[in-house]
Amino acid sequence: MGTKKKFTPEELKHLQANPYTLRVTANSISYTLAFKEAFWALSLQGYTGTAAFRKLGYNTEVLGFERIHSQNLRLSRRLE
Repeated sequence: MGTKKKFTPEELKHLQANPYTLRVTANSISYTLAFKEAFWALSLQGYTGTAAFRKLGYNTEVLGFERIHSQNLRLSRRLE
């Protein structure tokens, strides 16, 4: 996997504004429990990781494939 890109100050501002964001720094993002529950519910409805992130208000280009894929794997393992 490639290196995760750092968020710009503008991207940080937008990510912080999302109610599903628990914490965000230039290097990482953490999600609320409500996000994890909503993400799981969307996955049960057939949404892919990227589509679920978009539906929950995230710009998937800003997050990048690696973050979305990693989060998808972590949530899938925890919620099975």
